[in-house]
Amino acid sequence: MWNIFNQKTMTSEKNGKIVVCSTFGKSDVFVGGFHQSSGYIQRMWRKALKHVPRSVPIKTVLMLGLGGGSAVRELQKRFHDCVITVIEWDPAMIGLYYELNPNNEPITILEGDATALVPAMAVKFDLVIVDLFKGNETPKQLGDHPMVKAIASVVAPNGYCLLNAFVSLSLLPVFDQHLSRVEMWKYKFNTLLLYCGL
Repeated sequence: MWNIFNQKTMTSEKNGKIVVCSTFGKSDVFVGGFHQSSGYIQRMWRKALKHVPRSVPIKTVLMLGLGGGSAVRELQKRFHDCVITVIEWDPAMIGLYYELNPNNEPITILEGDATALVPAMAVKFDLVIVDLFKGNETPKQLGDHPMVKAIASVVAPNGYCLLNAFVSLSLLPVFDQHLSRVEMWKYKFNTLLLYCGL
């Protein structure tokens, strides 16, 4: 008999318990009970990417945080042929991304801590997506001036930064100092912001 619902649990040294629920061939990924990849997250990114003006062609994208890859799929639909580089600290999430998305267009995934890798980058990107969480918590360093300055430094001239703050509104004053706020909006439980370079 065909099983329409499956659930599997993995344990990661970095994220702890990861739960994957699959229904009718679609998979939702949870860490600490919070969505990392799901229909909710996919709809959130679909709407968020529409806030990025079409006037600037998005050819290169840097994603900080991979989750289950919901944002990747939406980026590939919205900005055809964009080259996507992802920084993800958890090898378990990287393996899970490839397992759940075997037919996606290729992306480059750098395994490591974004707070170490971004400051060392010398290239710039048309769009930087900041979506760093462990469950519902953002890394402490994401609210520090050196990290946000490093994020701002990899945003190309006329490029954009899209921040998923979720409920971590304490990040905003620091981001506002290093980037120019374009727009802020809510998607249900999430607060999102679009920035451009100063």
